[in-house]
Amino acid sequence: MGNVDYSRLRCLIGERVLYQGTRCRLVEVLEDEQAVVLEACHRFNELQADQTGNTSRRVPKLITIRVEQAGKGGLNPEFVALGLPFSVQ
Repeated sequence: MGNVDYSRLRCLIGERVLYQGTRCRLVEVLEDEQAVVLEACHRFNELQADQTGNTSRRVPKLITIRVEQAGKGGLNPEFVALGLPFSVQ
């Protein structure tokens, strides 16, 4: 992993961001995957199945974005575009 302090990034959970024109909320930081998870606000368009596989309800869409560029070093431009108040050490 690069110089990203994922514990500081975790403090931003709950922040609202704009991702490709969709308002989202940061809901999780996946340090092992070097990614963040966003939940689309006001868009319940994903069907969720119950234990038996029957679709029972609609849930917000989840979006996973890599924080660091794979194999290139540096931050992923999609992550930077979120505009989170975060800096690399």
